[in-house]
Amino acid sequence: MVIQMNIIIKYFLKIIQKLNLDKVVYFVARTRFSNFFLSYFWDAKQNFNYFETIYNSYKKLINKKKLSLKNKKVLELGCGSSIGPGYFFIKDGIKNWVGIEKFNEFDKKFNIELIKMVIKKYPSKNYSSFFDSNFKINPKNMKFVQSDFIDFNTKEKFDCIFSNAVLEHVDKNVIEQTIQKINSLLVTGGYAIHAIDLRDHFNFDNPFNFYKYPEKEWNKLTKGTIMYTNRLRAKDFIELFKKNGFKLVYIKENIQQDKINNLKISDFFSKYSQKELSVEDIQVIYKKTRGFYELA
Repeated sequence: MVIQMNIIIKYFLKIIQKLNLDKVVYFVARTRFSNFFLSYFWDAKQNFNYFETIYNSYKKLINKKKLSLKNKKVLELGCGSSIGPGYFFIKDGIKNWVGIEKFNEFDKKFNIELIKMVIKKYPSKNYSSFFDSNFKINPKNMKFVQSDFIDFNTKEKFDCIFSNAVLEHVDKNVIEQTIQKINSLLVTGGYAIHAIDLRDHFNFDNPFNFYKYPEKEWNKLTKGTIMYTNRLRAKDFIELFKKNGFKLVYIKENIQQDKINNLKISDFFSKYSQKELSVEDIQVIYKKTRGFYELA
């Protein structure tokens, strides 16, 4: 049923865009219906596969640069209602994992199901330090914190901070402050590892559709909804991290220039080259070289 529904949704979105009615979907995204819709058609197996994909992606990045999370303290920014990727990294010997989430509450039932599935597929003696026999999480080693990231206060310092498809949703007015917060929570020499999805989240088959909207209209349509993205480009993120005490260690850009041909583009994006506008997503590893407060 889930697969069939995904096909129906995909077909529906194509029709909507052909009729130039995408503003209707942005309006629907402002309603409670969107949250119900997402949760109803997203089952436990899909969640497991989703988090496993995130884990494998990060694991590949870490191995590529010969890094290790063994005995390391890790923070995940924007983890949703689960600490999903953290469960997978337990078998790799992490010391501590903290998930920060602003909007969603921790879903206890869902997380127990996910923990059971991870343990079954990836047996490890390391789980005993993180869960009891009833799969209750040990808060000394792993915890979920519901908080705005910028307002999160702790004396802890982390060796690594992750995020997956989160930074593109951060309000443009606070994105630099968010990167400065990442810097302040990392130990010197620590790593910031981020996957940033630069596409229009309305329809991934038409990833640059949002270029047609001027900034004011885009904000009016999408701010406060799951569709909102700040529309910063890869070069903007690269400059912001560099400005705030980070050294770029690795970057992988997914460029789709054929998808930008004959596309209507607002003057708002005139400062970017066609190649810069063709980047769909990036994976980056940054190393903290100094505190952002030392840059002045």
